[in-house]
Amino acid sequence: MLYSEYQPVGILTFIERLAKEQRFMDRIDMGIFRTHPPSRERAERLVRHLGERNIPLRRSMASLAYRVVLRDAENGQVEAVFDRRKLITFAGPDARRRAEEAALKLNEFFDQVPDLFDVSVRSGNVIVGRRQELFRVRPEDAAAAKVSTEELTRQASAAIKRSLYLLAYRVWDGR
Repeated sequence: MLYSEYQPVGILTFIERLAKEQRFMDRIDMGIFRTHPPSRERAERLVRHLGERNIPLRRSMASLAYRVVLRDAENGQVEAVFDRRKLITFAGPDARRRAEEAALKLNEFFDQVPDLFDVSVRSGNVIVGRRQELFRVRPEDAAAAKVSTEELTRQASAAIKRSLYLLAYRVWDGR
């Protein structure tokens, strides 16, 4: 077995990006495409190839565009962002720890490329992904956002679903 310091899923995220861009290109027969299959087909082959070698498709490890990133905000708050779109801002004395825990769970969740219906809300303030708790919205988060806990939970759930929609569009346009 060969080992490398590079993430093997990195080439997949690159090919998926090409496939997304190809959708908007005019259908011109450029010479290179006579010897290269379309990017979508190459991406599907790579997924199979990686699966045959038991390499997990952890896109979040290969590209920032597929990873929840944490950004410091004012007053010790921490924003969780996916593909430059804010999901939620954590507040309170343990905001950083909670944000880091949520980012880990969200990245694992996004790496599965789940469907929109896999996101739900439980008990009014718990965001759930595929029946696993992703994070809890606390009153201090809501107070910092100047909305109710229920409203912030609804907003965060909607932001996650928007991000999933865009992720699915980038990754599985052929589904």
